[in-house]
Amino acid sequence: MKLDISTILNKLTPVIDIFKRYHMFLFIICFLGIYTFLVMQINTLVHSDPPAQTATEAESIKRLQVDEDAIERILELEEQNIEIQTLFEQARENPFNE
Repeated sequence: MKLDISTILNKLTPVIDIFKRYHMFLFIICFLGIYTFLVMQINTLVHSDPPAQTATEAESIKRLQVDEDAIERILELEEQNIEIQTLFEQARENPFNE
């Protein structure tokens, strides 16, 4: 069997005519297929559990410990100084006030 470009083109002509006739429909179908695939991938990534490495890293973070003696000392100093006490009260009432 001898392959020639003209015979290949003659056999592909009906397929090319179908693509020309329905090119917009085929484009929309391909676009919707890709869009659906991406939405499904995003959905699976959103609902998946985080990797185990993240959990171990969160456990390794040291929590800040405030010494009870320091808290008592700060409260004691606050009670002794009237200006600081009013400053703390103002900050509690309106923390965004400069």
